Amino acid sequence: MRRFVALCIALAGVVHLALTPQHYAHAPAHGILFAVAGLAQIAWAVAFWRRPTLLLWNLGILGAMALIVLWLLTRFLPAPFGHGPEAVTALGIAVKICEATAVATLVGMLLGKGVVSVPRPGRHALLWVASGVVGGLLFFGVASAVDGYLPALGAREHTHQEEGNHIHQEGDHSAAPSSAPHQHQ
Repeated sequence: MRRFVALCIALAGVVHLALTPQHYAHAPAHGILFAVAGLAQIAWAVAFWRRPTLLLWNLGILGAMALIVLWLLTRFLPAPFGHGPEAVTALGIAVKICEATAVATLVGMLLGKGVVSVPRPGRHALLWVASGVVGGLLFFGVASAVDGYLPALGAREHTHQEEGNHIHQEGDHSAAPSSAPHQHQ
């Protein structure tokens, strides 16, 4: 099961890295977040695959939960350094399913017998899930607070002309009107 969890998080990290250039072009802060998240997820997956320590267990739950919460917040509230709430996409949902599956599996393994030994495993798991939620909220709040002080990292204004029946596709920022939500995973 631990290798399954590592693969779920690694897949999410690879997708984050693959989407980094697209998101950097939209808003440098978003690209930086995607690069850091992707690299951290891949590094965590490799380390957890090799030797799943309790620290890695906790960091996996915390990190994945924080990214899930951040993603959810930015679907309903204006994303820091952006123009408004982000769009829900199939790829974004797939990444969140990978992360949520990893969290559920890690928590399940934590609660299982003999997988990892911690006192009061239920309380331990709840603490780390709650910490991940708080981490996502805190990251969103801090990023929102500094947004206005770092305009170079914010979303770039685009001038667009709608061409016929052209449909905006993932990664194609040249055809989307500037008022449309940005496709964000």
